[in-house]
Amino acid sequence: MEYEDIKIYDTDLNFDLTDEDALADKIKGEFVIERELDSKIYEKLIKAEDLKVVCSTTLKNPVTDEYKIIYDIFYEKPSIELKNGKIYFKGKPKLNFYKRDEINFEYIIGDTLDIQIPFVDPDYYGMNLYAIWSRKSGGNKSVGLGGAWGYFNKADPFATPDVPTIDEIKHLADIPNIENYSHILDIPNIDKILGRPIQELGAIAPSQIKDSSGHLVDGFKLVCGGKVYVSDECSVGSGTFKKGGAVGFRFDYPIVLTFYSPGNDLSANFEEIPSGAVKDSEVLVSVVVNSTFEEEIKTNYEWEITDKKGNKINAEFLGNASEKQGEVKIPAGGEALFYAIFKMPESDVRIQFKINENGQEPLEKYLNNNILDSESFAIHLVKKYETERTFDLPYNALSRKIRFPLAEDEDITAHLTKPRGNGKKEALLQEV
Repeated sequence: MEYEDIKIYDTDLNFDLTDEDALADKIKGEFVIERELDSKIYEKLIKAEDLKVVCSTTLKNPVTDEYKIIYDIFYEKPSIELKNGKIYFKGKPKLNFYKRDEINFEYIIGDTLDIQIPFVDPDYYGMNLYAIWSRKSGGNKSVGLGGAWGYFNKADPFATPDVPTIDEIKHLADIPNIENYSHILDIPNIDKILGRPIQELGAIAPSQIKDSSGHLVDGFKLVCGGKVYVSDECSVGSGTFKKGGAVGFRFDYPIVLTFYSPGNDLSANFEEIPSGAVKDSEVLVSVVVNSTFEEEIKTNYEWEITDKKGNKINAEFLGNASEKQGEVKIPAGGEALFYAIFKMPESDVRIQFKINENGQEPLEKYLNNNILDSESFAIHLVKKYETERTFDLPYNALSRKIRFPLAEDEDITAHLTKPRGNGKKEALLQEV
């Protein structure tokens, strides 16, 4: 996360650097992370129906060992978007400081500072950072050496990093000719060998800062600017530590995005089914079956069309299958369309359609969307009304008022469905 052209003055925070909420507001810390996804994964995600994304964190409560909730590290619910082959994560992170009033830099170093500098709470995978300078000595000017990681142990604020000895590193790296700490920077994959970043070996604890001058206590090694230095020669800042300078904050936000979808699934839906029809009129019913399987599958299907008494109705079947029942192939991640055309009998009609009813070919866990049944909204028999009538107009009449009830004074209702606009369906309707 980078911030550009942001300047925050002491007065903006009422000279209180420890107010994390006020600091976050001044930073305007909403950020967006974008990551490019593998094309196959991206296509699978955007095609998935009912896709759910759960955002969590790997941070744990050190006391209970339970995972923290996402609102421990973000002010608001983050948003996630998939587009242009990428995933975009947007959120406003919290700045978590260690909040025990009696534990601060002044208490640990035993000296007075003009500005109280907060500690980053290490339970939130963060740390303080230090700008390291060479000490002024013998008329030499102080020189910036680079940045160093900070170390802070909440259980023991005076603790220092556990740094392995040269002999221990020789054993871990199986390289016998290491003579000093500078050599370890040249060891390939040293982070993996040590099981932690190399910067941790040269991290600085608050108790290793001698006083308000920022000078480090003698006798330890630190890593900054890609080199190993002796603490005797180094200082946090160049006379700026007392006023709150040369100390920075780093916050890491470990998040995990978990995508949930029904998995390998076949789902059937009525694409077109009229609410009613008059006797002997032609009725078209269509069903679409969507597949989330990554390969072409072959499965069984069956239509059942009956009147109110349960008598079977003859129908013509079109689309991806031209029989009442049988097997059908459905392309990987695609769909199959099924059509039934019949003449409306003298009663309501019930439509049933089944695809892979037993969930065995192919194997499916979720079968609630494999069977369709129109029983609760059967195709109702609609009364046919006379829509033509002849009226006489006398030869000498210029106009005449007439009244012609279209539905014999009954309400006229309509059921509208949004067109799917599928090319296969349009072609079929043209043929019919």
